[in-house]
Amino acid sequence: MHAASSGGLDDSPTGLQEFGNLAFNGYKFENGTIFDRLDDACIEWRVFAGDSFPVTLALSGMTINELEGRILDFDDFADAVNDPDFSTAYVFIEPNYGSDLGAPFDSGDYTCGNSQHPLDDVTRGERLIKTVYETIRNSPHWNNSLLLVTYDEHGGFYDHVPPPGAVAPGDQISDADNNHHSFPFNQLGVRVPAVVVSPLIPQGLIDGTVYDHTSLLATVEQFFGLKPLTNRDAAANTLSHLLSLTTPRTNAPTQLPDPAVSGFHCDERLALSIDALESALLEAEGTAWQQDNQPIGASTLRGLQEVALLKALTIARGRDKRQIRKEYLAVATHGAARHFMRKVAIMARRIRLPAAARTKGLLPLRMFRPLSPRQWPAEPLQNYRRAAASPVPPGTAPH
Repeated sequence: MHAASSGGLDDSPTGLQEFGNLAFNGYKFENGTIFDRLDDACIEWRVFAGDSFPVTLALSGMTINELEGRILDFDDFADAVNDPDFSTAYVFIEPNYGSDLGAPFDSGDYTCGNSQHPLDDVTRGERLIKTVYETIRNSPHWNNSLLLVTYDEHGGFYDHVPPPGAVAPGDQISDADNNHHSFPFNQLGVRVPAVVVSPLIPQGLIDGTVYDHTSLLATVEQFFGLKPLTNRDAAANTLSHLLSLTTPRTNAPTQLPDPAVSGFHCDERLALSIDALESALLEAEGTAWQQDNQPIGASTLRGLQEVALLKALTIARGRDKRQIRKEYLAVATHGAARHFMRKVAIMARRIRLPAAARTKGLLPLRMFRPLSPRQWPAEPLQNYRRAAASPVPPGTAPH
């Protein structure tokens, strides 16, 4: 979705194998990412994230982009888009992944987020889609907008259409340790839903064109005159032919129906403020995270923990970086991983951009200068040190 390639990564990350590459600057690709392409062309972009650890932070250089104001909270999305001067050309929205960052005694099953991952309530994701659409529809920028809603997985449902082959990206393997099966990336998977929204698309259009995830990249590259990242996006069909109207439609609804009432209610503990979460983490929780001894293995939680590691290393000082790396490498269970992530969330959330930087388009660097490690306030780092170390203590074997 971001690089038209996985850089050869053909399995879920397991932690130790990818630590050398990850700990310094995230996942790298021979030709970079769409964010690099946009930067090179001086085209503004933003990521709006639903929680503290958006997956885009795992990409090389993105933690620095966060410090420079390009990755913001989704809570700032509406104010930004409703600003008549909002000039960001490309926006990527990530959902909230749920209870992995919730209350100290949560289950880590994605509940109470809005990513529509199992075992979460899908109506919360529907609410996110409704919010995004209505924000754009009622903003000054509706007439020249295009919104793509899609998924990274098919959800386990049967598909009667056999997955077709694909053009291999053709770029180099970024790290040999990431390639476990020698998969050539010449095969697509089961179809996923996609909805394309724009006032320049005729009403009621159903499109039978074959797309893949790099069709988004191909479309952005076509709009802004950018070179393809790999052979995959160079061969992908674009969405631009759908924009066949010369005059924007005015009959698109300004408000969508409310999602169905599912009856699912979130635990009130998941609504804890960052201060309450800090108090629970440092005092009440103690070693409660040790109760969840499920081995972390190669899981999505491991990937989110890697994002937390990158974020922590960007903020931390020298001696803290050594401790953070040590704790990351020792994490073996789901409970320890979530404990580590909450520590980082507390440390990171203490430092916020000015309100203007969260609502306007990309600001000049004079409006926000990233602080050197020595300039970071001491309190967040002290909080990290005060919290119990994440790894399961010696003699406590995961089961």
